[in-house]
Amino acid sequence: MRVAIVGGGAAGLVSAYLLNGQHELTVFEAGSTLGGHIRTLHGNVPCEALSPRLFLDAGVIEFDENHFPTLGRLLDDLKIERRTAPGTTALFLADGRRFRSRGNIALGGGGRFERLAATARLIPVALEKRRFDRRTEGVSMTELYPRSIGDYLDAGPYATWLRMLLMYAYSTPYPETAAIPAALAVPVLRAFTTTAKWTAVQGGTYGYLRRITEAIEARLVLDARIEAITRPQGGARIRLQTGEVLDFDALVLAAPPDQVLKLLSDPTPAETRRFSSWRANHIHTVIHTDTRLYEHRRAGYYSEFDLFEGPDGSAGYNAYLNRLSGLPSDHGTHYFLAYGLDHEIDPARVVHEQPHHTPLYTVEALRHREEVLETQGERSTFHAGAWLGNGLHEGALASAADVSRRLGGRRL
Repeated sequence: MRVAIVGGGAAGLVSAYLLNGQHELTVFEAGSTLGGHIRTLHGNVPCEALSPRLFLDAGVIEFDENHFPTLGRLLDDLKIERRTAPGTTALFLADGRRFRSRGNIALGGGGRFERLAATARLIPVALEKRRFDRRTEGVSMTELYPRSIGDYLDAGPYATWLRMLLMYAYSTPYPETAAIPAALAVPVLRAFTTTAKWTAVQGGTYGYLRRITEAIEARLVLDARIEAITRPQGGARIRLQTGEVLDFDALVLAAPPDQVLKLLSDPTPAETRRFSSWRANHIHTVIHTDTRLYEHRRAGYYSEFDLFEGPDGSAGYNAYLNRLSGLPSDHGTHYFLAYGLDHEIDPARVVHEQPHHTPLYTVEALRHREEVLETQGERSTFHAGAWLGNGLHEGALASAADVSRRLGGRRL
């Protein structure tokens, strides 16, 4: 069969990898580079401000081995080397209070008294965590779907911490994190606050997608401007703005769900219902070298997930890239990935800026997710993307594996 895959991020490329050799493949990517939210500086993203020998992950960075089984099998299949990655975090509140994770306390130095005091400050956080765990334990997906994560959170520091971690995970502005669907957030938060074991791809995350592009026999169309997608009986037709018209036997939409109705010129009433509530979420992040975020707060340790509350109810995160990207401990420059903290970062110390387009996760938008999964293949159309799973990298790859299974491709 001739299969069109629209979207050159992880879901689209892994779909192509698993379908390779079974079908004639064409991958359409609207951008000028492949990878989607996988962004490795000097991998798939050029950066003149950095040494060409320096690879920094600035999108998808690390993975939880315990809860990303599809990714683990894929990396094994590709023979990709991984390394253990740290996962410490700290929460800086606007009123001056600071909460450090146990990993941060263990690795962040300081005297014995300082470590004991930091541990003692976690007691109310631990009590709040216990209430959250009891509230969400055993709750079925049916119960979670009509509710948001805000329905399960208290108003204490642990709830703020969790909302900021969701801000990091889903690139969602902090004020909107309480509205993230509980069906998405509860399983992820319960997993990552209990048994997470963090690992990263040696040499940068884009390395595994580069290996995929080298392995597949597919036509890759970058800067693809799709004018219309129609689906005549038993197939799909793609018209590009160049005037080229291409016919396929099957269509895999690995684009963000808010783009589906913009791509399809002939949506059915059911498809309109399933996708009309999805909206785009546009943010931008910066890679920088400004350590004053910590100096102003008299903090000497940089965590992988440092979270900062602003006095006006805003918030942002700052991720220390040196350890996340495997740089040696004696590397002379400290690199960070930040969102929502532009007002605190010296523009002269910004190395790279990058926009992000992600789905805006709401209860209403996610309500039809199971229906989309149940109707895969309708009108020769299949969907792949993180939004069909946990909203993270594992969800993207699991959905690609499901598409491959339905189209007779390889299984991991």
